[in-house]
Formats: sequence, structure tokens, C-alpha cells
Amino acid sequence: MLMKSLIFNLTILLFIILPSLASVEDTNYNLTVDIVNIAMIKGELCFAVYNDEASFKQKKKSATMVIPVKRSSERVSFRLPAGEYSVVVVQDINGNRKMDYFLSLPIEPYGVSNNHRGYPSFRQSKFKLDENKSITIKINN
Repeated sequence: MLMKSLIFNLTILLFIILPSLASVEDTNYNLTVDIVNIAMIKGELCFAVYNDEASFKQKKKSATMVIPVKRSSERVSFRLPAGEYSVVVVQDINGNRKMDYFLSLPIEPYGVSNNHRGYPSFRQSKFKLDENKSITIKINN
């Protein structure tokens, strides 16, 4: 009798808990990044996503992706939790998977969210992700 009562109580409990678990919302969103103005169809595009000023300065990425350059525009997508983000993309021409410089000036094409020109900062390139979103980044050649 005790076993039947236990099974009955567990069954009732499952019918109460399972529907509430199914209603938990996914707080992640799709971020689609369109890259335009790729002049050289060569190398790879290396993406870095940052979620705050400190991670941006320390180059601690929230998400990364590397894709081969096949045309003058490319598209990638990330699935990220709600928050503020900055996206940096480098066209790695020589295959070393990092930005190369000469006298502190970048010598490989790059771009940042909000299409900020000059030395990028999180403040100037951040955007809010609180719904599915598409952004376009223009490569600086």
C-alpha cells in the first residue's frame, strides 16, 4: 500500500513539474553578422565576440569563429545570452590567426561592430542584444 501511494504521489508530482520545465524560456538570441567590403578573396575571417569592457581590453572572448573567405561578403551567426556585446573581425591573410601590425598600424583588413574607424573600444563598438539581431560590419582594407 505504501508503494502504491508513493508511485501515485510521484506521478502527480511529475505532472506538475514537467509542464513548468517546458515553459522555461530560452534567453539566448541569434546574432547574425554580415561582413561586407572584403577586397581580397583570400585567407580567413576571424571573429571575436566580447561582452564587456574588461574582456575587450584583455582579449577574453565570449565567442569565436573562423571561416574561409570565399566572396566579397560573408555571413555568420552566433547564439548568445542577452547582454551588451562588441564584435571584432580580422581578415587573416597570412594564416597566423591574429592581427598583424606595422608601427602600431594594422596591416590586415579588419572591422568592428558599429563600424567604428580607428582604434576600437568596447564603448564605441558595443550594442545591446535583447532580441534576435542582425548587424553589418564593413571591412577596413
